[in-house]
Amino acid sequence: MTFTPPAVEEVPTVPQMIATMDETVAGLEKVKRRLAVTLRRFMLAAASGQDWQPQNLMIVGPTGGGKTWLLTHLLASIPVIWTETSATEYSDVGYHGRDLTEMYLPLVKNNKKALAERWGVVLFDEIDKIRVREDNPMKQINAGGNDRQVGKILQYELLKLVEGVETWVGRGESQGVGLRTHGVLHIGMGAFQGIETTIARNHAADGRDDFHELMDTEDLIEYGFIPELVGRFATLMALPPLRTGDMVRILHEQIIPKWLIRAEIEGLKLEIDQGAMHNIANEATKHPLGARSLEPIIDEWTWDAWSMAEPGQRIVLNVDNANRKHAELI
Repeated sequence: MTFTPPAVEEVPTVPQMIATMDETVAGLEKVKRRLAVTLRRFMLAAASGQDWQPQNLMIVGPTGGGKTWLLTHLLASIPVIWTETSATEYSDVGYHGRDLTEMYLPLVKNNKKALAERWGVVLFDEIDKIRVREDNPMKQINAGGNDRQVGKILQYELLKLVEGVETWVGRGESQGVGLRTHGVLHIGMGAFQGIETTIARNHAADGRDDFHELMDTEDLIEYGFIPELVGRFATLMALPPLRTGDMVRILHEQIIPKWLIRAEIEGLKLEIDQGAMHNIANEATKHPLGARSLEPIIDEWTWDAWSMAEPGQRIVLNVDNANRKHAELI
């Protein structure tokens, strides 16, 4: 589908974008406002022909915290040309793995080059996997038996691209497409497992539940990123860990309605009361998968009753049997 650039007056407002995000992700009000402001500035610059440097973002958030879901649904709803990729797909030039410039292929595939240069957004997931540390799984041994730190090499290659270069996207000048990356917005995001320890130590934040708001560029550098690249992703956004209340809202607004439909299709009635939802949410906060653990928990607590249920029966998960982690069939 060919992209049609919007006029300045057609660029979505901050409240409009927040409303869109509210439809898919609960909470994270501060994060939503920051995202909306940044993306609106980017679109206004493109629509008005202003040569403003994109405000690249670095988003840090726990696994299952909603960052990918939030970003992809927002980008799909606004007039930009965007693509999502993962750092784990790439290797440095000349080695096994995709070349880093290939992340721009979806931007130019079905659109004119000039449009991609002004309206292009790259969502670079799992960027934390290219940290420079001895325990980095992206450290490899080459044919000569010497270690090569793939993460460090990729960081420098990524730095060139986000600084702005003229590059060929594809296989060489004969088959590739020329692209100027100066105006492309890059959004890096990842779980950054363990960075909370760095933040707490550097900011004397032990025991605080708002430590994520204290994160700064020095924390990212200590975590394993070269200062130059951090400087190109200087707008930092840290998502807070999901609390029980957040999980309950996700259950109520997004997950339970799907499970009610599943039961209805089979002629069953699923009943999950507020107390049971609180138990499920509280259990999910103990898991490293965050909100992604909510549905597996529901499945674990209801599958036995579900397996014996016949049309017209009720599968009940209330606060009492939720304590036993076992739904009743009525």
